Amino acid sequence: MQDTQQRIIEAAIAVLNDDLSASMDKIALQAGVTRRTLHRYFDNRQDLYKSCLQEMWRSCQQATSAAYASSPDAQQQLKHLLYASIDCGKKYAFLHKFNLVQAPSPVSAGEVEPIQLLQGVVMTLQRQGMLNPELTVPWILALFLGVVQATIQAETTGTVAKHSIKELAWLSFSQGIGLRTYSLIEPSQV
Repeated sequence: MQDTQQRIIEAAIAVLNDDLSASMDKIALQAGVTRRTLHRYFDNRQDLYKSCLQEMWRSCQQATSAAYASSPDAQQQLKHLLYASIDCGKKYAFLHKFNLVQAPSPVSAGEVEPIQLLQGVVMTLQRQGMLNPELTVPWILALFLGVVQATIQAETTGTVAKHSIKELAWLSFSQGIGLRTYSLIEPSQV
């Protein structure tokens, strides 16, 4: 039963990202179920949207936690958090179009909000003197979200090659916050 519900949610995400006005029939077809089966799990379109939103929060929280845990280095964590946010934003772009993402994320006890992970990494880099000291944490977070949105839009419209889009996003963001990169060569050796 849970597999069918999850299949419907995944189908809705895929279908609605391509066509915001897609019918419930089209979503059911993509999920491999009848419309009647779809309505056994979701009374209406709003219920399906809510479930997609919950899936987004769950999935994005997992992705950002994995990105954070991917390296002990704050610079690498920041890069991986950006990449995870871009991937998550692309997958759930239709929810942003409906302005459904305003709801708070359902975080369980003991879990950390994705934005708190990002804020912690930024503060670590500030303490290490790796960021432009004139930039505040709220400004850096706003810039991060703006780069994610711009990246998704550029990929959606096809204005930038998909294979290099994340690297361009990282280059733009890291230089925008004045991130000092580690160098293997000491300046005195040059």
